[in-house]
Amino acid sequence: MIFFLFLIFAALLFVDYVPERIDSDRRTAEAALILEEPVDGVEGYTLFSSVDLADADFQKSERRVLLIDLKKDWKELERLVKENQVVILTGIPPKTPEEVAQLLDENQVLSGYIEFDERGAFVQEVMKHRKYPSLVFRVHLLKPKEYPNYDLDSAVIRYIRAVRERKVDALLFMEGKSETLDYSQLVKSVKAELEKEKLLGEEIVPVLYDVANSKILARTTGFFAIASWNPFLAIGYLIVLLISSTLSLTYLAVVGEIALFVVIIRLSSRIRSVFITVLLFFLASLGLGLAINAQMTSPAYQNGIELFRGVKLSLIALPAIIFFLGFFRRREKKLNITDMLLLVLAVLAGIYYLLRSGNYSFVLSVERTLRDILDKYLVVRPRFKELIGYPFLIFAANTGFTNTGKLGAVLPTLGSVAFVSVVNTFCHATAPLWTILLRSVYGFIFGSAIGFVFLFISKFSKKRLSESSEEIEDELNEVPSKKSKKT
Repeated sequence: MIFFLFLIFAALLFVDYVPERIDSDRRTAEAALILEEPVDGVEGYTLFSSVDLADADFQKSERRVLLIDLKKDWKELERLVKENQVVILTGIPPKTPEEVAQLLDENQVLSGYIEFDERGAFVQEVMKHRKYPSLVFRVHLLKPKEYPNYDLDSAVIRYIRAVRERKVDALLFMEGKSETLDYSQLVKSVKAELEKEKLLGEEIVPVLYDVANSKILARTTGFFAIASWNPFLAIGYLIVLLISSTLSLTYLAVVGEIALFVVIIRLSSRIRSVFITVLLFFLASLGLGLAINAQMTSPAYQNGIELFRGVKLSLIALPAIIFFLGFFRRREKKLNITDMLLLVLAVLAGIYYLLRSGNYSFVLSVERTLRDILDKYLVVRPRFKELIGYPFLIFAANTGFTNTGKLGAVLPTLGSVAFVSVVNTFCHATAPLWTILLRSVYGFIFGSAIGFVFLFISKFSKKRLSESSEEIEDELNEVPSKKSKKT
């Protein structure tokens, strides 16, 4: 009963939150262009460094962005921030993040940080200490040293993806040397594609206010998600919420995933329909994901200053629990060589799974090409975790989650990856909600289609094998009877 209350509140949250959030995303979706060198026919901000302050072009430019390397420019930092009201920071100075943040706040400086900057950890700390998160913007950059790794199409897709899927506020173009990628052509192509998708903005405009206001309904939905399994853990969620809203989101993700997965497994024995069971998993993951996402609507979250904490934990906790409970429930009294090998493989697979879940994970060129193709034709690509996870979830549901043998825990473990992947997608606060929903629906549709095709093949093969075995057995039984008639 409580589980169905969760589904009802999740539906109410969807109606209350999604339209307003999508409308807010639409109004803050545009990105401005920042150019290191001018390009004919392209208007945007001009990038300057500290050495350009005395340059005539700097004095004449009305739309300028100052790139400040805190390591080199820290002695002149106070003067630099007063020279310009739009800056991009990088590097590490011999100052504390609090001191730099105070200086930026005192001068009301609109400051940006570069996504995935190797030297960006200090700048991220500076932004967290700012009193005005609405004066922080995010920048995406294809570094000059990365030019040889891209051709024009893949580089354009990368820039467009940053705006479409992560809602960055500015795209920075710096010149690089490559035979496969030209700076001017890249800028023009990105501009044309942004105009086509109505994502090109004239000004840098970060999120200035909460993009939606559904926090109470979201927390209620989260409470019922956990209470559907254990009311005491649900009360624990409320206690953590009083202590820290940030920690409460991690608690909700981890405990909520475990709670809903256990409840749906119990329900599956009554439902006895593989499709409805998998559909319930999908709807539950959407409801839990919305309950988390709707609590991350402040400028701090939307501008990337505050992040969801515990991404790795929320991805690995449920699969790990399912595997080890299943493994040790079915093992012999003593672990043999096969058991040890399976455990080692499981641990290695878990480590690889976590490494592949980060922003800096290693991506094969083949996979990058496939991603680009999916982005091109589907607008937003489904996550590979779900394309792989849903088939295993379908096979686990088909057996009633009662798999036996040493590998019995593998099916539900891999199947749970699809479930936690959907929830994890909603934990990305800066992503436009429509892309999150579309990606999740794609994952469910394509992943389920793959799973049911393989399930049909498996059942058909077993049926044919069974019929062949019966025919062989009948023929063997007929042989002695014919000989007895002759005698």
